[in-house]
Amino acid sequence: MSSSLNASMMEKDKVESAKLLHEKLCELIQVLRMSVQDREHSLTLRCWKSMNEELRIGLDVWRAAIGSISSTATKLGLVLADPSLCREATDQCEQLATACYVISKSGAGAPLNELVSTATLQVLTAMRGLVECLISNSRTVDAPPKAGIVWEACDVALKCPRSNRAAFHRKILAWCCELKDSIEEFRRVLLEEDVDDEESSTAQGQEDQFTDDLFFFGKENYTEIERQNMQKLLAVLHAVGRTLQCTLIELDDAGTNGDFDRIVLCFTQAERIHQVAALISEELYPPLEMKTLALRMHTLLSDLDRFDIAEANVLELCRTRINIVLCDLPCVSTSS
Repeated sequence: MSSSLNASMMEKDKVESAKLLHEKLCELIQVLRMSVQDREHSLTLRCWKSMNEELRIGLDVWRAAIGSISSTATKLGLVLADPSLCREATDQCEQLATACYVISKSGAGAPLNELVSTATLQVLTAMRGLVECLISNSRTVDAPPKAGIVWEACDVALKCPRSNRAAFHRKILAWCCELKDSIEEFRRVLLEEDVDDEESSTAQGQEDQFTDDLFFFGKENYTEIERQNMQKLLAVLHAVGRTLQCTLIELDDAGTNGDFDRIVLCFTQAERIHQVAALISEELYPPLEMKTLALRMHTLLSDLDRFDIAEANVLELCRTRINIVLCDLPCVSTSS
């Protein structure tokens, strides 16, 4: 009787400990989400390739907390909501959130702060999922998969860049990859339409028209004029990609000279150019909305005119390709 009572009390302690941990995780996640946007406006870039002492310590503490959380999640997945482990996890998660805040105040630029904040949220959210499993279900087999999600989030977090330079480079290269993927996607679409046209010509008159209508499913193709426009539009996106790549050189030059204001300005301008290019790529599905694309092109041209980087020939190539779209095609003329 006594042993069963003790077991019941221990089980109750486990649940209560898990609930306290869950409350703390919910609080940390809410505070972090609310503060991320405010931090972006108060960031002060203070180092580039090498880290200042504050930022180095902040990142070291942050990475150590992630390692501890990963280890604790493994134990929680095996022994369930052990009270001492729940208290350890609470301390570790608070340490992680605090380190994230310190990093944002220690010279981290926008890209590094974004990566650290996102990774922190993912780790805390995954940990919350594990704790919710422990509270709602005491079966041992259900906890390890949730612990695995925590491990995965921790592994991703530990791959975060260790300097502002690496974070800025990763961000801009990600933009370039997005543009490259978009260009390749639409080139494949155009190529597939060429193949479909050839097959359609070969099989003309050999298949029942009812079957053709039945399997059409509303698929839209480019008109011949749109296909011609697409080649010019994709050339613009390619030129934008080259412009963004040149931004990396500009940022490194400014970083070497300790011109952090220049880095922030150049990055902000490049981010704006990428945003407009991304909007353009979203408009490239048939049928093309030429007036919308014309407006996007004018916006992009205006942003490029304000973009001050040393690679003037690359900027001029980008402007030239935009002007070809705006001036040579009647349906996208500047008067539309």
